[in-house]
Amino acid sequence: MLRGLPCTLRQKLLTILLLASLAAGCVTSGSLPQLTAELSDPATSNRRCLAIVHRLRHADIQQTGGALIDLLGSERFQPPKYFPHGVAPDPIPIETRLEIAANGIFAAYLEGPGTTAEKTAFLCRLLQARHDTEGRRILVQLLEHSSWDPGAEAPLAEIAGEWDADPTLRGYAFQLLLSRCDADRYCAAALALIRVLPLTTPGDFGGTYSLQENCYLRILCSGHRLSAENRTALIRQGFTILRATQATGPGNGYFLAIGLGSTLGIKGDFKPDQNAPRFKGATGLDELFYEETVRNALAWADANGF
Repeated sequence: MLRGLPCTLRQKLLTILLLASLAAGCVTSGSLPQLTAELSDPATSNRRCLAIVHRLRHADIQQTGGALIDLLGSERFQPPKYFPHGVAPDPIPIETRLEIAANGIFAAYLEGPGTTAEKTAFLCRLLQARHDTEGRRILVQLLEHSSWDPGAEAPLAEIAGEWDADPTLRGYAFQLLLSRCDADRYCAAALALIRVLPLTTPGDFGGTYSLQENCYLRILCSGHRLSAENRTALIRQGFTILRATQATGPGNGYFLAIGLGSTLGIKGDFKPDQNAPRFKGATGLDELFYEETVRNALAWADANGF
């Protein structure tokens, strides 16, 4: 279409087209408020959000970070988050592509230029400006996966100490405090949280699961820096939960039992020989295998004063 035009005019038009193409993928400072407002609006379609996120890839995250957390913390990403039969569908749902794209912006920021202290300070500013559980959980997990800076301790300790905050969020905060800071300083408060959690709560997909057990295991995995006294207290609490969990049904507490076994360095993590004929069920391991694992753990606890 441009072949019949004079050479100089053709070059000018090509330049204009190239600049227009580049501008379409860029974001001006004047357009940022509108784009971030759309991203924060739950009514904005996933397709429109995905287009905006692609445009924000090279924008200043200091100006877009809050809206990206609004997006990631919105109900469009709430459970259930799973693929039937464990296989991702083809094509991948737009919600999944959107979540990956938004998380990719934060990943690029954390891996890019700038000091750890600057990045931590930015994430903490976002964290302290929010009051929603899901947005704060996302930011705590971003802090967990970033390089550690001491500046994160105070905001995390504030969340951990909020008795009216979501217990799962507080558990995430305690997990990070115990693994990155002076673990003994936070052990007693973490145990106090665990003790008041319900043993069972309604599950996301039907049935029940143990909120207390789940939170305990998260903190147990972070307690490797505790003093001998606090480590003993943490282990003792685990066996207290295991006894209560076992009472709710045969085999309940299996994952807690093997978690305690791993922490204690017990060979096989209290599990019996799964190849034994008595454990062969119609479609896999018989329930007896899980029940015996829990019994083995409690027998060890009784024999060792726990």
